[in-house]
Amino acid sequence: MAESPSTIDWAQQVNATRTRMLFSHVPLAAPISGGFALLLTTLVYHLHPSAVTPWVWLWAITTFLLECGHGLHGWRYLKSRNRQAPHWRNRQLLFLVGVGSCWAASIWIMPLPDHYELRATLIGSVIGVAACGAFLFTADRLFARICFLPILISMGVFCASLMDVRGMFGLASVLGFMSIFWVSANRSHRRIGELLRLRFESEHLAQLRASALDEANALAKTKDMFLATMSHEMRTPLHGILGLSRMLREDVGTSGANQRLDLLQSAGTHLLGIINDVLDFSRLRAGRLVLRQGPVDVHALVEEVTALAHANVRGKPVKVTCDIRLPSPYWINTDGHRLRQVLHNLMGNAVKFTQHGHVSLLARRDKTGSKDSLCFEVQDTGVGIPEDEIKRIFEPFHQVDGKYERRVTGTGLGLSISTQICQVMGGTLECKSKVGTGSTFRCMLPVQTMAPPVSTDEHDSVWSQAGDIHVLLVEDNPVNTLVAKAELERMGMQVSTLENGRQAVDWLLLNPVDMVLMDCHMPEMNGFEATRRIRERETRLNLTPVPIVALTASTNQADQELSMASGMNDFVSKPFSSVELQQIMKKHLGQRSLVAAPADA
Repeated sequence: MAESPSTIDWAQQVNATRTRMLFSHVPLAAPISGGFALLLTTLVYHLHPSAVTPWVWLWAITTFLLECGHGLHGWRYLKSRNRQAPHWRNRQLLFLVGVGSCWAASIWIMPLPDHYELRATLIGSVIGVAACGAFLFTADRLFARICFLPILISMGVFCASLMDVRGMFGLASVLGFMSIFWVSANRSHRRIGELLRLRFESEHLAQLRASALDEANALAKTKDMFLATMSHEMRTPLHGILGLSRMLREDVGTSGANQRLDLLQSAGTHLLGIINDVLDFSRLRAGRLVLRQGPVDVHALVEEVTALAHANVRGKPVKVTCDIRLPSPYWINTDGHRLRQVLHNLMGNAVKFTQHGHVSLLARRDKTGSKDSLCFEVQDTGVGIPEDEIKRIFEPFHQVDGKYERRVTGTGLGLSISTQICQVMGGTLECKSKVGTGSTFRCMLPVQTMAPPVSTDEHDSVWSQAGDIHVLLVEDNPVNTLVAKAELERMGMQVSTLENGRQAVDWLLLNPVDMVLMDCHMPEMNGFEATRRIRERETRLNLTPVPIVALTASTNQADQELSMASGMNDFVSKPFSSVELQQIMKKHLGQRSLVAAPADA
């Protein structure tokens, strides 16, 4: 985990970087400076041979060797893996002291009396060397000062010793250069320190942000895995509870027992609704809700939602109606499941908060300017919503405060999910309400009409031969196996059952079936791997693929995509109803003949 900014020694990092900057130009600049000493001596010798004594040549060679050693030291530093050792900086100081002393002694070794122009050239050249050194070591004022102070002080003293106008002018110039170099060294040192600290803090903050993002992504993945696992674990027993209650209803004839079974069915359905709300809310917040477009009959959808809302009135003096002001038939291309979910939420809330009067669902076209929309309005004569609460009712987990509303159960996610679904579908959801009078929820969606789908009776003609259909059910949960087998046998099918994918792969070697209902998560071998092996064998032996439908308690999009990628033809989410199971069987069994046993199996 990254350190917080308060625990980091920024000064240490800045100093380490200053040291690297000091050495960055040394390997090249130092030998050039040494070569310049030889070049300058040669120039003086060419113009005034008598001025170049053996001491002058000794000075030039010593300066050259010191600069070369300085450059070698810098090169070794840049190649070293241990740049934090203090000896690098100490040796750098020693080299600068030695080189600076050599250049400071140059004017005294070659005084050049009576050669004012050559003397001025020499002094200017040496001051230029000092200026270049100060520039190269500007990252650290101590090194910059050691580089230029000995040279400038020596030049100033030499000029003052001349005791003439030229000398005084030279002294004034040297003092001016010294002041400028001193101030510049201070300013550069401070500014570079500030910039380096800002750079390190910015880099560190970027690392903290990246680390926080990684942690957030990891937490999001953990949350998704938790929700998916909990959904799977809760849906599996729910499937058994709802299925067994349907089976018991046929076996128990007393009114009291039927009433208790109704309560059991209602409680299980309510729990399933809560699970679905939490999962949908999680997907919407993560932006992972995927729309599945398809043909939807608006008349049939509105009538179905109205009929279900009417069934939930439960004896209250409430009239539930629908008003469809659209041509018949009226088909649109949209996600029918999500549109049905929105209308169910709105109608369910209307019935829940209405004790007498009416609840109505209106469907009509609405054209505002150039925008053409399909409008659904849910009107009720319920308790109403205070004006200051209307905006908040679309927030997650919010329920209107009030004596009656506190007794109403629910997650508080229905309206939040509905409004987000409308937004994903390109529409809006609005509310108008008055306390004691009722509420109107208006859902506006973009219209995309389409021709009615062509229907055939092929499914029904093949479905009439259900007694000849053999289904393999692969399910490790005994209660779910019992429920699904009973549903299939009620449809007149022959059912074989197995407990895991490995058994299914081996069993299908010798037994022909018309369809496989495959649970996805099982011990020994899961449904995905079993399906992949079955498909590989069918391809290898050139067999007709058997339809394989996933039975999954997971609503995770990744699991659904994985089932398709493994070779499954479809999937059914548990808990499923008899109608859903019958529809999926018709969908796939109506498109193929019975599978013959492979001759070479």
